[in-house]
Amino acid sequence: ILAKHKPDAIISTRPVGPMEAMLLNAARRLNITRIMYILSWDNITAKGVFPETADYYLTWGPIMNNELKEYYKVTDDRLFLTGVTHFDVHHQTKQNPNVGFWLNKLKLDEKKPYLFFTMSASYYAPNEIEIIEWLAQKVERNAYGADMQLVIRPHMANLMEGKSDLNWKDRLKAIESSRVAIDFPDVDNTLLTWYMKDQDMVKLSNLLEGATICFNSGSTVAIEAVMLDKPTVLTFFDTEKWPEWRSVQRMLEYVHIKKFLATGATRVVKSFDEMDNAIQTYLRDPKTDAPQRKIAVEQECYAADGKATERFVQHVTHIIKELKNK
Repeated sequence: ILAKHKPDAIISTRPVGPMEAMLLNAARRLNITRIMYILSWDNITAKGVFPETADYYLTWGPIMNNELKEYYKVTDDRLFLTGVTHFDVHHQTKQNPNVGFWLNKLKLDEKKPYLFFTMSASYYAPNEIEIIEWLAQKVERNAYGADMQLVIRPHMANLMEGKSDLNWKDRLKAIESSRVAIDFPDVDNTLLTWYMKDQDMVKLSNLLEGATICFNSGSTVAIEAVMLDKPTVLTFFDTEKWPEWRSVQRMLEYVHIKKFLATGATRVVKSFDEMDNAIQTYLRDPKTDAPQRKIAVEQECYAADGKATERFVQHVTHIIKELKNK
């Protein structure tokens, strides 16, 4: 394919995948310039060694830059700070929110506050459903005010056979009420586990924007919530004894999680009592940890200005022009 079409460059977004690695390898052998835009924050430190490297890298932010320098000895002239292109939607949402529309679709009251819990796959957080059931009970009992509501969004893997415990789906439906809504993602099981349709991304962005507090177990949604300046609680605890390789607390050992937590942008909770205290703290003062949230965005995503896609195009254009001038 590459020999036939003779492109000036190829762009890889998932270098840990074998198919893209084969294309990168072929491009190297054909002396075709390779540009890499890394898919997610954990790819460098949690997905193994890249089978193939690139000539240039478009990165999320300074943390990713430093990791490429440390692990792959990439020099500054080959690094281009870009931001997260698929997070540009959050800037658009911030400028023109439509939260009420999506709350109405979930049959919740758009005039009342809500907590927003975005789930992880059960492989990573085996007791997350128990935590959600506890939180739903607290909301129903007015622990966080008579008007508080709750939106729960399952991870797409939780809806796919072979990817998670499908028993969770019935347990989630059992806690639905006039105050508790389940936002099932619009997923196509034939596509990638993390694939999101454009309109579903808009919905997620708006639900994050309107939330009083956001919760999850260490997915990239934590960064997205912080980007929207939302108080964020990370539930790194089990409700039963698990071997270390199954416990959600193993997530705290991941390098990308450690770096994110080091910014102080979120509250990490390791028990129901700590979770309750974190919620009460953020309800009293939503601006708690706001300066740290700003730092986390700058370190992880470079900027929250909605121009990452624009920078992506500019960087690729610059690289191609430089190639033609050689």
